[in-house]
Amino acid sequence: MNIFREVKDRVTAREVADRYGLRVRHRKAVCPFHNDHDPSMLVDKNFKCFACGEFGDSIKLAGKLLELRPYDAARRLADDFGIMIDDDDDYGDYIPKPRSPPKPDYREWVSKSFLTLRNIYHELLEWKKIYAPVCMEFDAHPLYIRAVTNLSRVEFLLDELIYRGRNESEDLYNEYAKEIENYGKQFNECK
Repeated sequence: MNIFREVKDRVTAREVADRYGLRVRHRKAVCPFHNDHDPSMLVDKNFKCFACGEFGDSIKLAGKLLELRPYDAARRLADDFGIMIDDDDDYGDYIPKPRSPPKPDYREWVSKSFLTLRNIYHELLEWKKIYAPVCMEFDAHPLYIRAVTNLSRVEFLLDELIYRGRNESEDLYNEYAKEIENYGKQFNECK
């Protein structure tokens, strides 16, 4: 008996979704594998997300939801659904594929990053104007110092997003995603 064939024949992706907390209505669900707001995943015998392209059978869905390798997911399903499996079972014809990290939607990332940096840029300009020292005898306000030290870098990042963002170069994401995220966090802490 092959554990993969047995589990796939007896457990549907819909049953997996119901069992492990993925809410399905009219065979549709909000995809848990990307930032989804509207139901874009069709769940029945198998599953397929029409937004991110993720698809597969009940074993793959359980593996992704529970963060298990395919064999471990099949064993877990067999246990949870009361399917008797021999302990000497082999992997059969189900060969696990290596996982690749999820990639963000590039255009969405550029757009969100641009809006974040634009807001930060305007706030820094405001801080530079409002908190400018009246005379040199007084210490500069910390927000003035932050504005002066970060303004040129934020301008540079905005330029990069405007000019290189059109090419849909993943290099741009790899180079600046973390830095832009950090600017966003720092900016939110100041508010």
